[in-house]
Amino acid sequence: MTAAPGHLADEHTSVNVRYALQPIVDGRGRRFGSELLFRWNSRDGGVSPHLGGYATSVALCNALLDGELLTAGNVDGQPIGPLFVNMDERSLLSPMAEAVDPRIGVIELLETMRVTPAVRRRIQALRQRGYRFALDDIETLDDPRWSLAEEAEFVKVDLLRVSDRTLQALVSMSHAMGLRVIGEKVESEDQLQRVRSLGVDLFQGYAVQAPQIHTPPALPGCDAVILGKTYLMTQAEVSDQALALLICSDPALMARLLRLQAVYAPSQVARSETLVDLVASIPRPVLLAWLAMMNVAAVHGRGRQRSLLVRRALIAYRAHLLQLPMNPASEEFSRELFDHYVMLINIHMQARMPRAAAA
Repeated sequence: MTAAPGHLADEHTSVNVRYALQPIVDGRGRRFGSELLFRWNSRDGGVSPHLGGYATSVALCNALLDGELLTAGNVDGQPIGPLFVNMDERSLLSPMAEAVDPRIGVIELLETMRVTPAVRRRIQALRQRGYRFALDDIETLDDPRWSLAEEAEFVKVDLLRVSDRTLQALVSMSHAMGLRVIGEKVESEDQLQRVRSLGVDLFQGYAVQAPQIHTPPALPGCDAVILGKTYLMTQAEVSDQALALLICSDPALMARLLRLQAVYAPSQVARSETLVDLVASIPRPVLLAWLAMMNVAAVHGRGRQRSLLVRRALIAYRAHLLQLPMNPASEEFSRELFDHYVMLINIHMQARMPRAAAA
């Protein structure tokens, strides 16, 4: 990660987090999907492909966890469609790739990706489970990533870097392989009409809409030690009960799991009566992916006082329940404590963080 030293701390203590969306539209101007784009939290600044997994992790955490992009309603009253998410080779081969399943959208295989046997096996395994792929920034007919076309659905072409003649050849090759072509960097209406006539299927660029930056309020930071232990325990395939016992000590992590459940297991939200139910409802590979991304994105630098408030209130409520004629080992006790925990999180975690707390 490259960032100016004076701004690095601000990335993880800012009051709000940031991400950007840019629409991808069809030939009639209807929104087909949206590319999810990384933005620095603390400032405007350059974004390099070499940010790799950090950029992917931050963008997904900021949009889907803090921003509740897929569960809090449409953005600006418009449907979002599938999210197109950039992924480099290292991220693809890591647990992170499991997060971008068909409920989320499409994995864009970046131009920096090498087509190694490990990459090919990973893509094939994910594709068999319904994961979707796009070949990003294709400029030539001899790009090695064409060998992955059988596993992909889309080809993205940077229109500023190819001639019309090359574009026409790329479109013909893509269509012959059953791939839809997304023209990136459509800068004018004239260009839009020209590339449409050359067979481009979908369009993205300033002539459609500039990337729109969104700044949702930041969730409180997770406890770094608990987050790390939860990742290692999930990787070791411990029981749901053991994970729940650890997760319950960090309200900020619990808040994020509730938001993940709303994305990946919406039918289980109302049915979960205990923290064990919540943990069990999120597929293990998906949970591991998000824990990995939360660690990479360093989501533990802000608003810890809100987590402490929730933790103290939960301890007090548990002490209250112990005074009642209720067996602490019973399902009734667990349900009552879980319901109260969720209520506390909804009250104390959803509000915008005071600016003084970010200092």
